[in-house]
Amino acid sequence: MSRVGDDAAVTDDLARLAERGLMLDVLGPDFVAVVDRAATRLPTLRIVVDHMAGATIDDRRPGDEWRVALARMARHANVYLKRSGLVDTPGAAARGAESFAPWIDAAAEAFGERRLVFGSNWPVGTRVGGYAHAVAVAWA
Repeated sequence: MSRVGDDAAVTDDLARLAERGLMLDVLGPDFVAVVDRAATRLPTLRIVVDHMAGATIDDRRPGDEWRVALARMARHANVYLKRSGLVDTPGAAARGAESFAPWIDAAAEAFGERRLVFGSNWPVGTRVGGYAHAVAVAWA
């Protein structure tokens, strides 16, 4: 995936996903630049960025670096953000759903409600609070 735009074979393979109406889920090292490049080169390919774009959810507010990354990806109409992985963060099980609201609000501000999708990260999330907690957090 890191070779999108640099490697014709990778770009062609992703174009075939778009032709079939399929989407690409991404998260990993340097994914923001990759998503930006793929969304630019393949505007009909739906791209879903998993786990709130790797947000570090803690007791503080979302950082500027994360917000800038969201804005960079959100400028592409074919990029979506998945509300997933939130309850997997350290200390999440002990926190109330409302403590996640600043991150959800920042994501909604960047992507709008229509380009935020839900993912429970089941069964991983069951280790730290269960499915109901994951749903409550996603709609904090």
